[in-house]
Amino acid sequence: MSVRFKSKRAAVVRPSRVLTIMAYVSLAFAGIFALSGINAVALVMLFVLAGASSLSLARSRRWPYFQHGLVEADETGVRIDGKVLATRKDIKQGLALPVGDACVVRLERSRFKGPLDLAVYNEAAGRKLLMALGLDASQTTVEMRGGAGPLLLPKAKRVVLSVAIGLGVFGLTFVVGAWWWVPLFVLGNIVSNRPSKIRIGVDGVHLRWLWVSRFTPFSMVTSVSMHEEGAQRFVDLVLTDGTTTSIPVSKQDGEQDLAHQRILQAFQAYEARRGSADTEALARGSRTPMEWLTALRGLGAGAGAGLRTAHIALDRLWSIVEDPSAAPAARAGAAAALGSSASKQERARIRVAAETIAEPRLRIAVEKAADEAIAEAELAEALAEVEERRAERAG
Repeated sequence: MSVRFKSKRAAVVRPSRVLTIMAYVSLAFAGIFALSGINAVALVMLFVLAGASSLSLARSRRWPYFQHGLVEADETGVRIDGKVLATRKDIKQGLALPVGDACVVRLERSRFKGPLDLAVYNEAAGRKLLMALGLDASQTTVEMRGGAGPLLLPKAKRVVLSVAIGLGVFGLTFVVGAWWWVPLFVLGNIVSNRPSKIRIGVDGVHLRWLWVSRFTPFSMVTSVSMHEEGAQRFVDLVLTDGTTTSIPVSKQDGEQDLAHQRILQAFQAYEARRGSADTEALARGSRTPMEWLTALRGLGAGAGAGLRTAHIALDRLWSIVEDPSAAPAARAGAAAALGSSASKQERARIRVAAETIAEPRLRIAVEKAADEAIAEAELAEALAEVEERRAERAG
């Protein structure tokens, strides 16, 4: 990874010291009253509530303070004035959010460590910091919490789901006893309001919630925007046929704008890479999955031998694998062709391409193509599933 980030015009965004002190003092008083034997349940609950509220506000970066210094980032991690803030292994994913002329970069770590926020002077600097870590929208996918799952359904189906849950709770109370209606009602609410998952890659956006799985490729998208319905925000993908796919985003502070910006950045990366892939030689045609894989393996060996014996040049195969606008079956086929004689470094390059893909079947197929130990039958099956997905969409 050649990109490095280094700037004195950056800062670590730390939780408010005042709120943090208030939180721990309140919780300490709650503990003292609880252990003192004094009958002051209301007072204990008041201090617990005050402490939890202060801690929540501090974690959401309300009234933060900024730790200025020399911020550096590369493939090993992030540092300030030479002190390690987070190693690359500790960072799960990263997001950049423009705020006025500046930009906040959020590096998500484990749940126990919490996110690391960095303020930089503009969006370009934020994207460069992410690129130095291999976390930019053009380099890898991210997975974010979306809005409540039922919002993915049409309004009519949402009503049906609500009625079904209500009737289910009502019916079960007669079976297990009326006193169970409260926990059953709470359980139904938890299930129906379970948040969706949004995976954003340079090829498109994949939404998941319970049985719902929906992928929107950027090849079908003309623009990205946002709208509000009450307290709920949606990222809108305007499609080539004139319709709009609305993606409900989390109501958590900051996450709404982060989701919108990441989708927009990924779409811009897709547009920048858009190309016309010459992919006829990679098509399955009427062949069985195993025959198709055999042909692709031969194509890869021929490409390695030279242009005269290859249907597609080696550099063209690489451009197809890394081109998010190329047909999914062509990308999977190119990966399988390259994987037939790829070196260790080339297999790593195929895995990097897989990390940018949000569409599940394609990502799995490209990952398997990079696996030197993969069984031929398993890879052929993965390729066939990508082709079947294309046929389903065409139908």
